[in-house]
Amino acid sequence: MEKRKKRGGAIAAIVIGIIVALGAVLGVLIFLQGKGEEEKEEPEKKGIDLDSVSELQATNEDDVIMDNSVMGHVDGELIIYFTPDATDEEIIEVIESINGELVGKDSQINVYQVRVDGADRDELEEIAEELLENDCVLGADLNNVYSITQSMITPDDP
Repeated sequence: MEKRKKRGGAIAAIVIGIIVALGAVLGVLIFLQGKGEEEKEEPEKKGIDLDSVSELQATNEDDVIMDNSVMGHVDGELIIYFTPDATDEEIIEVIESINGELVGKDSQINVYQVRVDGADRDELEEIAEELLENDCVLGADLNNVYSITQSMITPDDP
């Protein structure tokens, strides 16, 4: 009987030891999980205010990159066309999703001029293509600029 007590006591000690060890491991995991969440930094939201601009903005000539002698685009800018039923929240969400900055708008026709800092032409085209996956986006394109020369508007017919 004494052997049973010793054996029972040894088993209880082992079980308690296992429980303590599991508790310690669980505590470490919880600590590490919490620490990992603190270290994750979410991109800073720009706090887009759709009322901060009231019209499409004129283009600064220095911001235009000419692609050929007739056509170019505004460096880092997209024009995004939203559906008539797009909500302000949806528009803001789309602009924030590309880390964009609202530059101008024509809310009567749901056109928004958005700057995406650091994006080159290829990146802008890719972003524009991806934006079309949103149900509230009708279209998206580079902010294209065209050059008109006198020979283009002077008639040459007799």
